[in-house]
Amino acid sequence: MTTQSAATLPTTLLRHRLHGWVVQAIATLIVLTVGAAAAMTPRPGTWTMYASGPTEVRRVTLPDSTLVQLDRDSVLAVRFDAQQRTLGMLRGGALFDIGHDATRPLHVQLGANVLEDIGTVFDAHQSADGGNVTVVSGRVKIWQREQDAGTSANFAADGQLIADLGAGQQASMHRDGSLDLIDHHADLGLSTAWLPTDIHFERCTVADVARRFNAYSTQPLRIEDASIAAMRISGHFHARDTEAFLTYLGTLPDVHVVRGSDDIRVTRATRSVRSRALR
Repeated sequence: MTTQSAATLPTTLLRHRLHGWVVQAIATLIVLTVGAAAAMTPRPGTWTMYASGPTEVRRVTLPDSTLVQLDRDSVLAVRFDAQQRTLGMLRGGALFDIGHDATRPLHVQLGANVLEDIGTVFDAHQSADGGNVTVVSGRVKIWQREQDAGTSANFAADGQLIADLGAGQQASMHRDGSLDLIDHHADLGLSTAWLPTDIHFERCTVADVARRFNAYSTQPLRIEDASIAAMRISGHFHARDTEAFLTYLGTLPDVHVVRGSDDIRVTRATRSVRSRALR
């Protein structure tokens, strides 16, 4: 029996063998990537996997300062490049507090839908019937993707805008990405009941702790003074008792809490504010 070198093999046979090898290599790479999810650091242009255990809520801070709280038994894929930031909810759900990056839009793929962030804290979960999105603060646009849309981010051309949600609103989608219903007065406590009930922190910055409280309220807490944001504090509060945390912040030197209709701002106290406090 004679043998042929790779150079003399028929083109179709050689292509078939190479294709099989490439498919096997990709499959192996995916398995290894998922297995090493917890220890990987995102690199531009690559997918990184983050997973939570069946009994834990996992907190992940992405390189753009986006804070993700993964629900139990959930898997999230992350890919950043020079043009955009893409997150894929592969299983379960998460709460997202999106980091600001004006040069790169952020999109979350949830089944047959794409969520377009507009400065937001929101909850996104897959379900047996489709998906659910609840906006805690900010706005989220929801697109239904066309089946042959590929990886394009031009939603206006290859998808359909089905919802534009504001704070306190929730949308449910079918498996094909079509809109089921919108609840304009969602029960945020029910939607985020899976989050930890306590916030415990040791030597964390005020900014980091404030973001954790923002997961539970439609009235975001904004730390406007950089020196206050960088202060390190320790404490233990009930997650839904924002008032107790604000009272604590008010005891810190030169800290002034301003309650507005849409948000709560923490600033450095002016001389007049300090004078009134001393009276």
